Amino acid sequence: MDYIKVGNNKLYLDGVVRESPNGKNYRLSAIKKNSQLPSKWLKRNGINTECWHWQYIFIYTDTNELFGFEYGYDDEFVGKVNL
Repeated sequence: MDYIKVGNNKLYLDGVVRESPNGKNYRLSAIKKNSQLPSKWLKRNGINTECWHWQYIFIYTDTNELFGFEYGYDDEFVGKVNL
């Protein structure tokens, strides 16, 4: 996966500094598995695959403020991560 979608915006996961819709520069800081939720086995392309909820954490490069989003077992948007 090269990016995640939040609303109509694409947030790229390559670590390159980019400009957000609000004009602030950001980059990917971390990708974290939500280990407070159990994994789930799903069939993907006919193969049983262990799936998790993942959190994508970004940082504004000027203020070091963090923001993040969580995606579920099927890569669906779950919500904003409280940091």
